[in-house]
Amino acid sequence: YTLIGSVTLTVTDTRVVPGVSAITPSAIDLKTPPPSFTITGAGFVDNGFGFPVVNFMRGTPSLGQARATAMVGGTTLTVPFPTAATAIAPNLPGLSAGTVQAQVYVQTGTLTYTLLGSVTLTITDTRP
Repeated sequence: YTLIGSVTLTVTDTRVVPGVSAITPSAIDLKTPPPSFTITGAGFVDNGFGFPVVNFMRGTPSLGQARATAMVGGTTLTVPFPTAATAIAPNLPGLSAGTVQAQVYVQTGTLTYTLLGSVTLTITDTRP
């Protein structure tokens, strides 16, 4: 082969990179917990198995769990404050003071989930 010439090619990747960027509020007091959280990011989808699920984790154990109740444009989720009534898994202990990770999962099958990402939530407890 003999090189005749070359040209510059610019490639733009417009694919959405799934992930989680923020949770609001990002700090709460269990004395006055919010009714829900707003989680922002990208790649939130309902694959036919329901809205994404959020696990509230401290280390390995899950403290609470809730399925999003609203989703806007694949970038915003409304997630209720986790209680026994919002959990898919039974007998979770509930949120307690300390730092937790709110892990967002997209359900991909009847019993399968894919982690999109997580954000930090700071919890205090000033109840008497």
